[in-house]
Amino acid sequence: FYNFNYELEILREFAKDITIAEWNGHRKQPIPKTDKWLYIVQYVAGAEGWNCTETDAMVFYSATYSYKNFEQGQGRIDRLNTPFVDLFYYVFLSFSQIDSAVRKSLENKKNFNERDWVQKELGFVSQW
Repeated sequence: FYNFNYELEILREFAKDITIAEWNGHRKQPIPKTDKWLYIVQYVAGAEGWNCTETDAMVFYSATYSYKNFEQGQGRIDRLNTPFVDLFYYVFLSFSQIDSAVRKSLENKKNFNERDWVQKELGFVSQW
């Protein structure tokens, strides 16, 4: 799962040597029928609409600010008809202040608000 188009480009480049498919605002492709594949899903497009019972692992490349999208994204492989007993979730986060704040919000089952965080943590009012 990813958020922004530039992240999609990074993931496409990373996976250039394996079969990929995408679910986003531009593409809704079927799951590849190969032994090795990567399905790249954009949070907003896929958190509620994409389902995949053909894998037991999911990677969250970037954090979303929406607890709902994060929670629903995790459920895309956790379906009643999955053949897997164990499911694996990997969340990539940096040690940056903002990633730490986003992680804390998601752990507390809350949405992250960047404007409030900037005002509170950095001590100034933004002009957004």
